[in-house]
Amino acid sequence: MCHFALFYAGAIGCRSAGCIIDYFSNKDIDKHVERTKASPLSTGEITPTQAGVFLSGLMALNFGLLFSLPPECIKIGLAVTPLVFLYPTAKKWFKFP
Repeated sequence: MCHFALFYAGAIGCRSAGCIIDYFSNKDIDKHVERTKASPLSTGEITPTQAGVFLSGLMALNFGLLFSLPPECIKIGLAVTPLVFLYPTAKKWFKFP
């Protein structure tokens, strides 16, 4: 049960990191879209530096959770880590969600 809780917390952390990356990649576009014009980065409520520091801390926490799991999970987690960074920007390359 403990492994499930660690995995679940890591999944939430990775999803959160993906959202921050999405905000970074769209901060100039979000200002002009009704649904996203109130995002913290596009309004200037937080600076890109603050978001980067938070993202770094979140990823450190995520890696701490990952390295608390069995070795098989660590290998898989490290292999898919690039997807955390690539997935939020994929909508710029593909027309489908």
